[in-house]
Amino acid sequence: MPSPVVYFAPLRPGTKIVYRNVDADGRESQQTWTVLPETIFNGRPVTPLRSGTTMQILDSSDRNWIATMREDGAVEEAEPHRGVFVWPLVVGKNWEAEFIYHDRSRDFSVGPIGTSWAVEAWEPVTTPAGTFEAMRLRGEPRRNNTRRTLLWYAPNPGVIVRRQVVQATGRGNERAVVTWELIDYTPG
Repeated sequence: MPSPVVYFAPLRPGTKIVYRNVDADGRESQQTWTVLPETIFNGRPVTPLRSGTTMQILDSSDRNWIATMREDGAVEEAEPHRGVFVWPLVVGKNWEAEFIYHDRSRDFSVGPIGTSWAVEAWEPVTTPAGTFEAMRLRGEPRRNNTRRTLLWYAPNPGVIVRRQVVQATGRGNERAVVTWELIDYTPG
C-alpha cells in the first residue's frame, strides 16, 4: 500500500492511553494517561495528559512535548518544544529540531539539543493493543544529544503506538534501551 500523507489530529479530552514501559534494566511498568481539556502554559495553548500526579504538557498545535509537571510545578521543560512532529507526515520527509532542556528540579539547563528526524516508512506495527498502520520516524542525535529514537505514529488511533529510545550511558559503548508500547486506547 502506498504511503499516505498523515495530518495532525488533536487529542480529545477524556481519551485514555495506556502504555507498557520497559526500562533499561528490563523492569516493566504501566501508565494510563488521560487527555485533559486544553489550557494555557507559558502563554500558549497546550494539551495536558495526566497519569496520577504527573502531567505531560503537549503543544496543542502539533503535539510536541513541552513539559512534565508534578504537583509542585514544572519538573522539566523543552524550549520551544522537543520537535518530534512536523506535520504533515509523509515517507521521505526530514527535518532538524533543536530545543533548550530545563531541569527545574535540579535547576540547570542544557542546549541547544539537536535531533535529525526522518519519516522512514509506512508499515504495520503490532502492539498488545493490536496491529496498526503507522509512520515510522527515526530521530538521530546531533548537537548535545546521545539519544536515538524510533517511534511509530498511527493516525488511527492518532497516537504513538511504539517508541524505542537508545541512550549512550557514558560507559564506553554501553547503551541503555527504553521501550514503550500501546496496550489500550479509549477515545474521549
